[in-house]
Amino acid sequence: MKRNCLRALGLASCVVALFSLLGMAVDLNGIVADELIEEISNAAGLNLVDQYIADYTVEELTDLAAKGLTPGIRLAADRALYKLSGELVPYLAVDVVTGKDVYNNLELLTLAAAGNEGAADAFVFRNRGSYKKPATVEAVIAAAQVTLDANIDAANPDDPPSYNLLDAADIAKLAATDVVVVVDLGDKVIIALGRLLGGFYGPGSPVGQKTEAELLALVDGDSLGLQISAVTALTTYWILGSDLTIAQVEAAILGVTLVSPGLALAYQGFLTYLYSL
Repeated sequence: MKRNCLRALGLASCVVALFSLLGMAVDLNGIVADELIEEISNAAGLNLVDQYIADYTVEELTDLAAKGLTPGIRLAADRALYKLSGELVPYLAVDVVTGKDVYNNLELLTLAAAGNEGAADAFVFRNRGSYKKPATVEAVIAAAQVTLDANIDAANPDDPPSYNLLDAADIAKLAATDVVVVVDLGDKVIIALGRLLGGFYGPGSPVGQKTEAELLALVDGDSLGLQISAVTALTTYWILGSDLTIAQVEAAILGVTLVSPGLALAYQGFLTYLYSL
């Protein structure tokens, strides 16, 4: 996995603060200020989002997200800004007058391609009914594109198109007169689909569950979406069943961060959970 792609999730000192070995409380602010191992810094930063919202203005958060001295500071500020923006909720709004979505699927995908994470998450959430099987999600990730039907209202041709998502069966039934748009998916949507797929792959899933060994084989593969799905599912496995301590997870991250960024990111998710306890 390319390390820069992993850092799209929001995502070198060898001095790791192993507070649990000393029986001390974890100093999250100290970790984000001093720790340069990216996954450890990020895990602490993700637990400081609400504190950053309380302590900083939007302008200060914007500056920290761009120029913060450590990865954890930048990520905490970035997630705080995302939370303040309403996350995906504004992109799912419905016009009270027309009853139509304020943002249609094409607009969401256009915003997502420009780097808007909320729009990407909203697209996947809105169309979740089309993604009920892991094989369907896998196919979309592999194709890295979707097909939208402009769905022009014959009775009101001047109304904006709604751009409904088409599945394979719908595409096979298209008439020559149907107006469709094929849209390439950017990394933000691929990552959102990967997280959705990770839910199918994780423990207890009635369809698509993979073993930890199968996930480890995917976590540093060539497909960003499958990488994210493996990271998501592995983190869930460990949260539910691992006995590793904070110190052990920090040490594990230190051992893989330069050679297996996907596995390091999965450990980051688990460490984020442990720091929150």
